Amino acid sequence: MMDLTQEEGVRLTVASAESLSLEADDMTPKSVRALDAKGETIGIPAKGIVLTAGWWTTRLASKLLGC
Repeated sequence: MMDLTQEEGVRLTVASAESLSLEADDMTPKSVRALDAKGETIGIPAKGIVLTAGWWTTRLASKLLGC
């Protein structure tokens, strides 16, 4: 599946999400700030976000979305 998406220009980034920026409507994602494997802060532009963190998904959603 990943090979097919990469053919369409998708890039996999493994990082730890730190914060989420939203558009002015407070609903639409704009970007995610994260720490990459080297410990560097990176900004990842986003139009949509899927949170998948196993048992920690609720904790991650609370951290990023305040819910």
